[in-house]
Amino acid sequence: MKYLKWWVGASAQERWATASGDVSAGPKLAIADQAIAEVGKAAGNGEHRLVNRYFEAAPPPVLTAALDGFSAFVVDPAGYREVLAGIQSAADEYWSTHKPIG
Repeated sequence: MKYLKWWVGASAQERWATASGDVSAGPKLAIADQAIAEVGKAAGNGEHRLVNRYFEAAPPPVLTAALDGFSAFVVDPAGYREVLAGIQSAADEYWSTHKPIG
């Protein structure tokens, strides 16, 4: 816990961000790289919305079926209907027992 408290503190985070050339998780710390600072400012100004990528948004069983299907599609593009049917089947099964969020 002592190390964790130090690591998330301003002193350690400022050193880490400066050494790595990246941003810190500490919202009050200055960002040395002006370009990254501008991106951070733009991202947090309320004019943008977060949109999950497919990998974060898809339920794991549906994602697994999709990834397997996409691999099969690369090997045999003509089989796209079977790929889509498999993904749809996995989605139907998953959503039959889970309530969508939103």
